[in-house]
Amino acid sequence: MYATGDYRVRTTGGTVNFGVPFSELDRVYFGVGIEDTNVETDSSSPNLYQEYVKDYGNEPSGVGTAKTLAFPFTVAWQRDSRDSALVPTRGRFQKANLELSTFGSLKYYRATYQHQYFLPMFSNAVTLALNGEANYGRGIGSKPYPIFKNYYAGGIGSVRGFESGSLGSKKDQYGDSMGGASRLIASAELQFGFPGSGQDRTLRWFTFFDAGNVFADDERMKINDLRYSVGLGISWISPIGPLKLSFGRPLNAKTDDKKQAFQFQIGTGF
Repeated sequence: MYATGDYRVRTTGGTVNFGVPFSELDRVYFGVGIEDTNVETDSSSPNLYQEYVKDYGNEPSGVGTAKTLAFPFTVAWQRDSRDSALVPTRGRFQKANLELSTFGSLKYYRATYQHQYFLPMFSNAVTLALNGEANYGRGIGSKPYPIFKNYYAGGIGSVRGFESGSLGSKKDQYGDSMGGASRLIASAELQFGFPGSGQDRTLRWFTFFDAGNVFADDERMKINDLRYSVGLGISWISPIGPLKLSFGRPLNAKTDDKKQAFQFQIGTGF
């Protein structure tokens, strides 16, 4: 459950997942779950959440409660040929995932494909790391895609130099991003060993170029609408998990974009 002052989304349920090794590098995953979701709004709630209550709660004013039940089925494929899961210097990582809900009152699908590539350069002194991800979601039947399943972009893990989760053309009346049903993300890093660390790869500094954005349910994904940024940072595989500190500079920010130069995150890899 999470709340943001003027609306509330509460989801209860569970999921059962299992994976099957297909080869030395490949694994297939299957899962099935149940999600009971309540969305509550009032007169000050973001417009898109009021629209959701109109669509799923049969509340003409958009103020009230929408209750939905979904039975999402997931299937995924993963191939991992990296030399290390924490500090890779060569190899690839690929993952495709489909989440589909056709039973219950909430019907939708979400598809994701991610591809990472690592290449050692200059006698292994530098690692070129590339990451690309595409996400796409749509509603099934006459109902729109559920807003609480939206993707977000901005910040570490997507487009650094912009505030976390702030990108996208759909804003509420308070200027906050509502995310989007689809997303494109691309990143390139040059990773260097930290001076004085020798062969220890757990502490590195890097330069980066990021691109990405999210797109609403009624928008087409357009390359011209992507946001771009460049910068540098430090990553450390600490005893409590991966830590990342970055300084980013947007290259094509629009007037309503929210920028944030310094960003810090715990528990993220690439």
